[in-house]
Formats: sequence, structure tokens, C-alpha cells
Amino acid sequence: MEREGYSDRIVFVSYAVLDQVDHEWLERLRRHVKPLEKRYHFEFWDDSKIQPGNEWQHEIEKALDCAEAAVLLVGPAFLASDFIGQIELPRLLRRAKEMGLPILILITQHCNFEESDLVEFQAFKLPNQLLRPLEALPVPDQNEYLKKFSLAIKRAVEYRTLPGYPPNNLGKVRHNLLIKPINVIGRDQEIEFLLSSFEAHDKPVILASGFGGVGKSTVALVAAWKCVERHQPFKFIVWLDLRQYGPEGKAKPITLGFVLDSIAKVANPTSEIVSIGDPEVKTARVRELLAATRSLLIFDNYEGLLENPDEEEKVARFIESLPICPSSDENCPCIRVLITTRVVSPTLARLPIYNKRLRKLPFQKSLKMMKSQPGARNLTKQQWKRVWEILQGLPKYMQIAVGQLKEMTFSDWEEEVTKIQWQPDRPDDFFSDLFDSSWNNQMIISEDLRQILLAMTYFIGRAKPNELHGTSGLSKERFRDALASRFNASYLEVVRDESGQEYYTMHPLMYTYCAAALNSEEFREFRKLSSARFVDCFLRFAEGARENNDLNLLDGESQNILAAVRVGGRLKSWENLIGFRRYIADFLRLRGAWGDYCEIVELAVNASRALGKEVLLAECLVYDLAWYYLRLEDVQTAQEFINEGLILFEKHQHRPGMAQAKRHLGKAAVLDGLNEIYEPNQLAGEYFDRAEQYYRESLDLREQLQEEGYDQCMAIADMKLDFGRLYWLQGMKLEQDGRLQQDDNLLGQALEKYKKADSVSEEARQEFKLMPLSEEVSKGRIAKAWGNRGNAAKEIACYMGWNHKWAYVYVKNYVETAKSYYGKNLSLGKEIKKEDEIAHALAGLAEVGVIESRCVDPSMDTKKKRSFLEKAKENAHIAHSSYEELAGPRGQMGNPLGTPAKKTRDEIRTEQLTEKIGYLLASLPE
Repeated sequence: MEREGYSDRIVFVSYAVLDQVDHEWLERLRRHVKPLEKRYHFEFWDDSKIQPGNEWQHEIEKALDCAEAAVLLVGPAFLASDFIGQIELPRLLRRAKEMGLPILILITQHCNFEESDLVEFQAFKLPNQLLRPLEALPVPDQNEYLKKFSLAIKRAVEYRTLPGYPPNNLGKVRHNLLIKPINVIGRDQEIEFLLSSFEAHDKPVILASGFGGVGKSTVALVAAWKCVERHQPFKFIVWLDLRQYGPEGKAKPITLGFVLDSIAKVANPTSEIVSIGDPEVKTARVRELLAATRSLLIFDNYEGLLENPDEEEKVARFIESLPICPSSDENCPCIRVLITTRVVSPTLARLPIYNKRLRKLPFQKSLKMMKSQPGARNLTKQQWKRVWEILQGLPKYMQIAVGQLKEMTFSDWEEEVTKIQWQPDRPDDFFSDLFDSSWNNQMIISEDLRQILLAMTYFIGRAKPNELHGTSGLSKERFRDALASRFNASYLEVVRDESGQEYYTMHPLMYTYCAAALNSEEFREFRKLSSARFVDCFLRFAEGARENNDLNLLDGESQNILAAVRVGGRLKSWENLIGFRRYIADFLRLRGAWGDYCEIVELAVNASRALGKEVLLAECLVYDLAWYYLRLEDVQTAQEFINEGLILFEKHQHRPGMAQAKRHLGKAAVLDGLNEIYEPNQLAGEYFDRAEQYYRESLDLREQLQEEGYDQCMAIADMKLDFGRLYWLQGMKLEQDGRLQQDDNLLGQALEKYKKADSVSEEARQEFKLMPLSEEVSKGRIAKAWGNRGNAAKEIACYMGWNHKWAYVYVKNYVETAKSYYGKNLSLGKEIKKEDEIAHALAGLAEVGVIESRCVDPSMDTKKKRSFLEKAKENAHIAHSSYEELAGPRGQMGNPLGTPAKKTRDEIRTEQLTEKIGYLLASLPE
């Protein structure tokens, strides 16, 4: 079945051709769905996707069996179709019942739906409206209906892949394993041991330990694949490669953050868990994700962590904290951990481990394995046994020997290899010396193959053929011939992922040897040229992915792209570094990879300084680094970057940049002012006045540019949202001071500020409605406007409640208005999964609940007050948890082990709100 490349998530469409003749419902629905497919990573599949020459019924059945959701376009011909009734519907309804497959029914024409087998399923209809077929609606209403239905499809697919949604409800095991190894000989007993251990209560953490090259990773991978093929005992498997790649800093050391993010991405490639800043919160969310189903974590090459003891300690604590559950019930969630390692560290020994040490392969199995290698010589049994004895029965060593023996006599090979000293405490040295004889023999490893192996060491884990070819510097013909004529799986192994994409991988022992060779004086010139080629390859790759807006491509190769960035930094390849910032900085920000984002921007800053590109330098400082540190709420650092950038923008009269710098200075002043509200001082009013001045200067610049014909509509509307928030905060400060000083004038000014906050936010909302923006951007801005209006209405209600000259009916009206505005804020936030808007709306609703319990009705009984406050406390708690998760990059700033990250202003606000509500509840009479 050919695929369009969106994802392995299929939405299967069942329809009857005769129902489409007059109205083309399928085609019209397809137009609404098309913009959602790529953005939300699914494929809207109907039988038009079947390629000519393919057996159509077989293709339909394959799609039926792997669909993540099904759409039924129901009309009279649909209900009358024998194929649909006998083939499609039984499979879909069975999967709906057994595996929770979402069935979305759209009634297109008048038909006997109520008399069909589908009547037990809810057909789609708009809220608060009667169920009517599409043909009964006017054409504009039909389009609205189709649009809403397409969004329902999107939500159904998203729900199936949310972290926390149990993968055991899916029809297949969710995993990130590479393709299953073939021709694995002699390890059946060890594989079966692992499979039985997965079911054992007393072996929650299993170690597969032993010398490098003994086959630990292969055994673990085969065992994992058997779980996938059997659909038991696990429904969620994550393979974590902990090798340290690159001797020159091309990759960062493995961290607990890498482990947590990798797990989250297997559950959902766009998981919001990745962007959580607080390490403790992120760890808790991943634990919840794993505990939702039967999960297996495989930590391959665990010894890679030992170079960073602090991180090993964090990873070990994470493993120790996992909720290990019994496995007697196949539907009961359980978690198992499999670790492959050459070294059992003291930290590992502390865990509840069962250590299965892999020994050398027995001779008879070794003999079978060696003879099965391509081109193996016809040696005597005694000669093969001698190979086995010399090489300690280690499979990878014997693979190398088979390749050597193709070009050497047995006696020459034996004489050379027996010179190598076997040291049980340093087996890697033996492998290095063994492989050295292959490396230095052109008959075994040609010069071209050597270049390919050296080029392979630039890559993190695996390499695509195009990029490996480009880095090697060989022509296409020489690259192909080198692999075809001298190819041996003991040097490079070809693997494929589930989509069929081909990659090359290299064994860790060989990687270590080739990496050392690359950095020797002998290959100095090749290193210089190949480094530049590696950078160029991935710059072109990133540019192509960005032009096509293909985030999946960037996700798949992000580690190699970042490796190329670091090589570019070492080479001082300034123009390329600027290009990388242009093509992937936004992607890293979107994915919440804050450390990588900051690193690439800082390299772009160095490049801009070196090339004397002052405007570009200012953009990096203001648009990127200042934004980053404002998100961290590190105001001092942010201001340093903003001020340096502003000087450069002013020097070059770059007014958009000047406007952005002024806006950021305003945001910094707002953050300083918030300290007084949440952590009292006496300067909030001054800070808010300073913010207003900066915002005004920024807005003036934007309006000048707009008058001169530059499109500044969105920037101006954004500034109005900033003013809406600022006026709210200014009003709160004025009201706070007015109450303390019993000054009616200040209180009156506060009320005016609240009204200004409402009016300017409404202006922004109206402007965003008219802009040709994407649905997500438009709804995000409009949600923020509703949130601002909710803030204003809430404060007016509170103001009136405390000033008893106002009738309670006015307080109640504003309370209801605030609830309505926050409700719209919350609804839009949920639609576009904007967690900060959801948290803001819930915090606002919690504050409204407090007002409602105290100011709306003086005769309110205790039971009703308690009800309002308990709901408010629940909303405040959820908002506080969300703000903890939304702290962004602060958790990646290298806090010492056990040291909590600094709290954000919103965390402090919601924490104090939760405590206040708790106090109010406690003070109510029983």
C-alpha cells in the first residue's frame, strides 16, 4: 500500500460511490481535512489511494486493520452496499469494540440509519442541534458542518496518541525499535531467558552484561521484537541508545532529560512533555505515561553514562522510582527495565537487578555462525575451533575474523592474531588490535570503504545513505561499489525503520576505532574536508525540511543536525552557522529543546560578530537570546542582550528591530513589577510605568512603519494585547495602594485602568479576527484577548465587591462576565492545546470563584460558599501544576542534583492562590 508520507496513522474512510454522485461529499470533506493531515500527522485514506496494479480488496483490508480511526459517510447507497456491510463494517465494528477504534459517522443523505447496525453509535451533529443529514442543510451550513467534522477527526486521532492514552488500546505495539536482526545464531537460550524474565515478578530490572562484542544489544533487540510480534507482554517499548558519540564534542553527553524526552517522543512525536522545564514534574509525567500501560524500557550501552556520574545517578534514581507492578494479568499495567552494559557500576548494583551475564558463544553455535557469513572460507573444523579459541568465542570478533580469512591464509592469520595479548579487564584493546589488521590491509578494507567508515563516525547512531555518501566525498559510483564489492555486515549494518527508510549503523567497538583513526595525524586532510562536507550535507537537509515545513524530517535527524552544528562551530564555519540558526532555531523552540536552541543561537551570535553582520547580531540578541532569558524570567541577563541589540538596531536605523527591543524592555519591566504583587517590594508602580513607556515607544514605531506601507497589523495587535495585560496590572497596583491609603482617587484610577484593559484587548481581538492567519495562530491570539478581558471583568467585580456603594447585582453581572470570558479563553486554549492559555483561564476562574463566594450574595449559606471555594481550589491546583510544567528552559539550566528550579511569577501567583483558598475553606464553619 503506497503512502503519502504523513505518518503511520491512517483515518480509514468508508463510503459508497453512488452517494457521491450529486454532492461529492467525500471530495468536499477531503478539502477540509487536507490542511490538517500534515500538521497533525495522519493520512485520510480512501480507496483512491490504491496504486494501479495493486489488488484493491487486499489493500482495503490492510488499511482497515491498521486504521487509527474510521470515518463513515452514510447515505442510502452506503447502507445498501454488500461490500461495506460484509467486509468493511464487521472489521471496523469489531475493532471499535475490542480496541476502542473511534468511529465517526457523518450522515450525508436521508436514509434508514436508525434501522441499521450503526444506530448504537452516535452520529456527528453540532451541539444543541437536531441530527439532520447534510443534504437538508443550506450550502453555507454544509461547509460549516464539514469543517467541524474535520476537526472532530483531528481530535480523534490526537486522542489516540496523547501521552497517558494507553497504547495497549491500540491495535499494535508502540515502539521505536530498528528493524529486527536476521540470522541471529546461537543465542536462543538467552533470548528466551529475557522473555521469561519479563513476566517474572522478581526481575523488574534485568541486566544483560558482558564483554563488548558478545551480542548484548542483539539479544535485547531480538527479545524486544518478539514482544512486538506476539503483542505481549508489552504494548509500549522504548529503546534508548546511551552511547557517547564523537570524540570532539559533536554530541552532548547523555542526560536524564534525554532519556525522558526520548520516552515521551515514542508515545507522541509532538509530546508537550518535552517542553516541561521542571525536571521533577517532567519525571512524574513520564512515570505516569509508563504506568498507563505495559511498558518496557531498554537502556542499551549503559556504560556510556559512566562518563557523567551525576547524570548516571539521576537516571538510576528514575529507574528506581518507576512503579514496578505485577504482571499476572495481561491487561494490568507493568513496567520492566532491560539494561545492556559492559560495566556494572556501583550505582547499578544498588538497584533491584537480576544480572544475566552473556558468556562466549559455544563452539558448535560459533561454527554455524561463522560459516553463515557471506564468503566464509572452507576451513577445517579444527581451524574453525582455533579461531573460536583465540577470539574467546565473541561473535563480533569472529565476524571480523571471517572477513580477514577471505584474504589471508589461515596460518598467516593465526600467526598475526596470536601476537595480540588477551586481557580480560581490557577486551576492547584486543578488538582494536584485531581490527587493525583489517584496517591496514587494502584487500580487506579498500581505501574507499575506509573513507566511508571514517565518515560514519560523524553521525549520531545511524546515517542515511545520502548524507553518508556526501560526507565520505566519494562519487556515487565509488560509494556504491565500495559497499557492494567489499560489504560485510561486520563493518556496516543496513537497518530500516518502520517506514522503510534505510540507514547504516556501526558497532560501538568499531566506532571507537574509526573515531580514533579519524582524529589521527594520518587523516588530517580527510578530517578537514569531511568535516566541512558533513556540515554542508546537513545544512542542505535542514534547509529542504524547513522549506517543506516537514517537522518529521527534522525530528528524525535532529541529533545529526546538531552534531553538524557543533562541527561547524569547531570549524568556525560562520555562514553555515547562520544558516542553521535560520532553518532550525524555530523548530528547536517549538519542540522545547531549550538547551540546543540556546546553543545554536549563541553560535550564530559568534558568527555574526566574526562576519561583522551587526543587524543579524542584534536580531540574535533581541529576538532569540533575550526572548529565551525572558522566558527563564532572568530579567538582568535579558536586559543586557536587549540593550546591546538596541544600540545596534539604532545605529542602523532598523525600526522593526528597535520596536521589538522596546517591547522586550517593556516585558522585562513588567516582570520586575510583578515581584511586588507576588513577592512584595515598593517599586511595582515605577516598573509598570516604565513598561508603559517602552510599550508606547514600540507601538509608535510600528504605527509609523504601517503608515509607510509596511505590514505591521499583527505586531500592532500583539502590542494591544500587551497593553491589555499591563493596564490590568497597573489597575491592581493602584487598587492595592488605594485600599492601603484609603484613597478614593487611586481607586477611581484603578477602575479606569481595568476598563482600558478591557477595551484595548477587545480592539486586538477584533483585529485578529480579520487577519488572514492560520487557525492555530488566530485562535491563540483571540484566546489571549479573552483572557485579558476576563482579567479586567474579574478585577472590576472584585473592586465593586470591596466598595460597598455598589449593588451586589453589579458584582454578580461582572462575575458572570468574567466567567464567560475565561470560559472562551479556556475553550480556545483546549482547541489548540495552548497550555499557558488553559492555565491562565483556570487561574482566573479560581479567582472568580473566590469573589463569588465572598462578594456576590451576603446571605449565601456556608454549603454554597464551600462549593464555590472547592471548585476554585481545584482550578487553582490544576493551573499551578500547568505553570510548573510550562517553566520551559529553566529545568535545562544545569541545576545541581536535588536543587529545585527557581519558581516563575505565575507559579508563585497560583501557589499563593491555592493557599489562600485553602485558608478560606478552613475558616468556614462546619
